[in-house]
Amino acid sequence: MRIVLVIPGLPADPQILRSRSLGGAETAGVCMADALRRVGHQVTVFSNGTPGDYDGVEYLPLSAWQEYATQVPHDVTVIQRMPEWCAVQLTSHLRWLWCHDMGLVRQAPVARGVLWAVDAVLALSRYHADQLVDAWGLPRDAVYVTRNGVDLRAVDEALAAAPRQRDPVAVYAARPERGLDVLLEHIWPRVVRREPRAVLWVCGYENPTRELVEFYARIRELMARTPNVHWLGHLTKSALYAHYARASVYLYPTPSPVMPLFREVSCISAMEAQACGLPVVTARAGALPETVAPGAGTLVDGDPVDQADAYAEAALRYLCDPDARERAGRAGRSRAQALDWSGVARDWSQAWERALRERAADPVRTALHFVRRSDIVVARHTLRDADGELAAEVRGRIDRHWGWADRSADYRMQYEAIGQTHVPNLDAARSMTRFGLVRDWIAARPQIRRVLDVGCAEGTMSVGLLNELPQVQRWVAVDIAQASVQCAQAVRDAHALRPDAMSVLRADGPDDLGPDGGPFDLLFVGETLEHVPCPWEWLDSWERCVAPGGWVLLTVPYGPWEYLTPGYAGRPDPDPYPFRAHLWEFSRSDLHDMLADKEGVEIVAVPGMRDRDRTGEVLGHYLVSWRRSDPPRPARPIDLERKRWQVNPRQTVSAMLIAGPGCADTLGWCLRSLVDVADEIVIGDCGMRDDDRRLAQQFGARIVSAPDPLQAGFDAARNAALDACRMDWVLWIDTDERLVNPAAVHKYLRANVYDGYQISQHHFAVDTTFPPDRPVRLFRRRPRADGVCMRFWGRAHEHPEYAIGEGPGLTVVLPDVHIAHVGYLSEWGRRAKFWRNLPLVVRDAQDYPDRQITKLFLMRDEMHLVTYELEHTGGRVTPAVRERCRRVLELWRTHFRGRAHYLSDQALEYVTAALRVLGEGVEVSWTVVASKDGHQSPPVQHSGRFATADDVEAELSWRVRQVTTPLASPYW
Repeated sequence: MRIVLVIPGLPADPQILRSRSLGGAETAGVCMADALRRVGHQVTVFSNGTPGDYDGVEYLPLSAWQEYATQVPHDVTVIQRMPEWCAVQLTSHLRWLWCHDMGLVRQAPVARGVLWAVDAVLALSRYHADQLVDAWGLPRDAVYVTRNGVDLRAVDEALAAAPRQRDPVAVYAARPERGLDVLLEHIWPRVVRREPRAVLWVCGYENPTRELVEFYARIRELMARTPNVHWLGHLTKSALYAHYARASVYLYPTPSPVMPLFREVSCISAMEAQACGLPVVTARAGALPETVAPGAGTLVDGDPVDQADAYAEAALRYLCDPDARERAGRAGRSRAQALDWSGVARDWSQAWERALRERAADPVRTALHFVRRSDIVVARHTLRDADGELAAEVRGRIDRHWGWADRSADYRMQYEAIGQTHVPNLDAARSMTRFGLVRDWIAARPQIRRVLDVGCAEGTMSVGLLNELPQVQRWVAVDIAQASVQCAQAVRDAHALRPDAMSVLRADGPDDLGPDGGPFDLLFVGETLEHVPCPWEWLDSWERCVAPGGWVLLTVPYGPWEYLTPGYAGRPDPDPYPFRAHLWEFSRSDLHDMLADKEGVEIVAVPGMRDRDRTGEVLGHYLVSWRRSDPPRPARPIDLERKRWQVNPRQTVSAMLIAGPGCADTLGWCLRSLVDVADEIVIGDCGMRDDDRRLAQQFGARIVSAPDPLQAGFDAARNAALDACRMDWVLWIDTDERLVNPAAVHKYLRANVYDGYQISQHHFAVDTTFPPDRPVRLFRRRPRADGVCMRFWGRAHEHPEYAIGEGPGLTVVLPDVHIAHVGYLSEWGRRAKFWRNLPLVVRDAQDYPDRQITKLFLMRDEMHLVTYELEHTGGRVTPAVRERCRRVLELWRTHFRGRAHYLSDQALEYVTAALRVLGEGVEVSWTVVASKDGHQSPPVQHSGRFATADDVEAELSWRVRQVTTPLASPYW
């Protein structure tokens, strides 16, 4: 696989690791990059180190990461430490966030906000995993427990050069603020009093923290006046291991009083000490009990200052007792044999393959992904054993659009028909990025004089290249379709600067070339290989025309190029382009499969653009070249089974609507916004007219029977349509709504922890304004662990939930997707819907007495009725008005007062309005701000009207708790 590893922070590359000290996370990144390369992956690292190729691992500047990762396809992205960096639209199949530090509560909003894009959050120990779940509020299954590692080769070299006898030396190699002050002030003096020969070596890595300048000065003073302490400086790994091999104990009392809440989530230094046979004395805290093997040292309970005697006693045992030291050393070395970085690399590789296989396990979903990208050969392979109605539909779609590829006569006819549609544009061809790259590639090889250009189509690329490459003496362009050949000849005659240097021929294979049959210095295949059913056989046949030592150069597209042609996916365009042509979308792995035996293969990704309107995906090309060996080495078939699972298919969507009579006024407006998101459109027929149905069918909608929502309830009508949905996700929408920025939806359709997505719903009106709602409009069809699926609940104002009051599970608001609603354009229309829905709200309260949102609707509807009656009475407050306002106040006190609920702000607005009508209560405004250790929560401002002081206290109490509780966490 192709792996991208992002290492922010200190400069990091293998040369730095060999030449000076490096932090634990940076060390882990450099070591893992090499380990992944050694188990067979292609690895690119983005860091602040020096760019270059280090033993087959490519290092690039960190500043180039985002452009690369969002434009160049690759298999896995691993990002260290920076959750917010996961939020960009990466082109990798899998994305891992590799955590190296304790999770902080103040980071939780960012961490949870990017979980849509993260396949796993990596923790370094079981302790670390539990801590991240606690601090960030993550689901446990979002966290993958991995570990740090040790370079056992470097350790073995250090041990081989070390003296056989260990010195009475203790080593401290962690950051000073993690416990060195405790060691120097409280523990080491006790050790030296009992063993005057004992020496303490202190070393570290250079990464000072500005806030701890005074503390570091104090540490330097302590080291200067504490007996038998030697500062070794910032050591390389080899120098550190050499000192470990000579010492008697690794002494690490933690935490320090300056960082009392610090806990190790993993400890590379302790792992390295064990690998060097060095006993470890440290705290029984954090992940250290997981890190230090049983018998490999001593774990001390309690605060290190209070337990200074216990630490000193344990240290003296290993300093003075060779047998105890040897026993602990053997236990540590035994554990270390399983700690090499190569083991982590193998674990990760297996986890990646397992994750991708799980995501591609549904053959229909995976086939639809491949069809969308015109990767037809593997789509058919994926469906070979699939059964069921949906699989048959997808097969039928493939046969309708690409069945011509199975029959040679139809294949020819297809390309003859396509040839009739060519509209040559030489300027457009020359403006393409790949044109300049191909031109420059050929120009850099002046020995290329004779070029065979296979698949020239209308000839604009061919003529443009010949015009700008005076070194080429002969250019032979061929195509399978006579219509294309005639078009290319016309382009040559009209635009070629040297028309006599160019021949244009119709040819099915090399034997059709006649006197122009070569040999050639270059075989150029531009955007043709993806059209060929068996590209490996096709390449071999044409490569025979190349002279030994000559080149083959080809370009192939990546991304959903063909999907974007008019007429695709049932789009109702007036002049659809009727012909499909691509049979493959080649990945880098596919190209490696085919060309593994070729000489000097180079594959360069050439990003083009991101389709912002329809798919949100990147479009680009690969520029591929190699030398023709003598004899030519054959191309290999692409491993279709590997190709099938080495993809993270876009999860599928059912767009679901219910529609009644007259919906055609806005239905087309709605459906046009869904065609690029939905794999199927399902409409529940609640009384549609014939013209409504005809319009829906133009968009390929499947119409199913649904009950009248005014009789059965809107939930019953929605659920009837929901039962007909067959895809992974359901996007529910109304006929008077439109999905805004649908291209942004695609990136969220992943296997992640979210059960649903909230989409901002904007109500347009000519006479007022409304704040947007944020209902869950996109939710999963899969059942949760107990087998329960999402259903709609509510006779009116229905919403998807697992059960009444349980909600839709874990959700997040999509910031770049919106729904535009035109059903509330005027007060007249709004009132009509109010009176329509009012009986349903009353029924809803009777049928679902525990439904919290119904209580809000009752409050809202009471206030609507108050407004209407005040209009009728000229503002006079009647007993009926007072009674309605009292009911609003009672509903609020019973169901919302003092409760942290997402509906509480709206409920307070209604009770405030009721009290104003009654002329009771007082207006109260507040701003709540909480801070801790220099970090301040965002100010929360609100106001409302309250009838009593108890009401005010209850409301303020939960709002203050909501702001201050996170700061009370020890992990703030």
